[in-house]
Amino acid sequence: MTQNPKFSVIIPTYNRANYVAEAIESVLKQTYQGFELIVVNDGSTDDTAEVIRRFGDRIRYMEKANGGKASAVNLGLKYVTGEYVWILDDDDIGLPNKLELHAAQFAEDPDLKFVYTGYEFIEGERSDVPVRSFEARMPPIGDMVMYLFGRFELCSPTVVAHRLCYDRVGCFDERLIRGQDYDMWIRMIRAGFKIGIIVQPTLLCRMHEGDRGSASDRFSASDIARKNREYLGLIVQKLYWELPLQAFYSRLAQDPDDPILIMKTLLRRLWMLPLPALQDEVLRDLDMLERHVEQHRLSFDDSAHRFLMGLKDTTEQTA
Repeated sequence: MTQNPKFSVIIPTYNRANYVAEAIESVLKQTYQGFELIVVNDGSTDDTAEVIRRFGDRIRYMEKANGGKASAVNLGLKYVTGEYVWILDDDDIGLPNKLELHAAQFAEDPDLKFVYTGYEFIEGERSDVPVRSFEARMPPIGDMVMYLFGRFELCSPTVVAHRLCYDRVGCFDERLIRGQDYDMWIRMIRAGFKIGIIVQPTLLCRMHEGDRGSASDRFSASDIARKNREYLGLIVQKLYWELPLQAFYSRLAQDPDDPILIMKTLLRRLWMLPLPALQDEVLRDLDMLERHVEQHRLSFDDSAHRFLMGLKDTTEQTA
C-alpha cells in the first residue's frame, strides 16, 4: 500500500432525508482527510436530494432510478479511485478517527485486505448517547462462515476493504434487498483475502423505526427479522450446494473421517438453515444425520436432541 492511502467512501441512500446529512458530516469530519466521498441517491422521493446538494463540491453526488442498496453501491464502485473502500449506511455515523485507525493498521500490515471493527448502537435521533457497545472479535478463519450467520457480530458498515477485493469477486448481488453485504463478505473470505479487526468501536449504528428496503420491496422496522430470513435463505442455499461439509466446521477439515465431527458439523449446518425457505435442504440434512448416527451408533446430547425435535416439528408444520 502507499504510505498515505486514499480511501473511497460510498454512501448509498434512499429516502433518508432525516439522517443522511449526519452520515455525510461524519465522513467530512474524519481526522484522516485522505478520502473521496461518493453519495448515490437511489431514486429517493423525499427531500434527500435537496439535503445532499447542500454539501456542494465536498462530495461526488450521483442519482439513479431506484434499484436497491446493492445497485446503488455497484454504481459507486464504478467510480472509486481510492485504494480502500468504506461503504457507510445512510443512517449510521462514522466516529471521527475511523479512517485514521484503518490507515494505521493497513500501514502496519500491508497484507491485510479486509478489516472490520467494533461498533456502538444508538437509538433514533439520539446520536450522542450510545446504548450498547460491541468490540470486534476474530474467530478461527475456518469458522468465519458460521460466525457471520450465527452471531451477526460483524457490523457491515464498519468494514473497510481493499479495492482489489471488489475487483476480484465482482459486484454486489442486486437480487438481495437484505444481506447483500454478508454475501459479499463471504465471497471475499472464500477468495482467501487476509482479514483483520480493530477491536474498538469506529461506528455508531442507528436503530430506528424508519422503513427499509427498495421501492419494490419496502418494509417496516418490525418486519426486518422476517425479511432477513427471506434473503438469508438465498445466500445460505448457495453456500449449501457450493461448499463441502467441512467448510461449516474447521475441525472437520482437519479430520474429515471422524464420525463425531461429521455429526457435529451436520448439526451446525442444520442450525444455520432458515425455514421455511430451505425446507428441502433441512429435510436432506436430517435424513443424512439420522443415517449417519445409526450407522456409527452415535447418540445426541440433551441440547442437540431438543434442537432436532423442535426442527422436526417446524418442518412438519411448514410442509
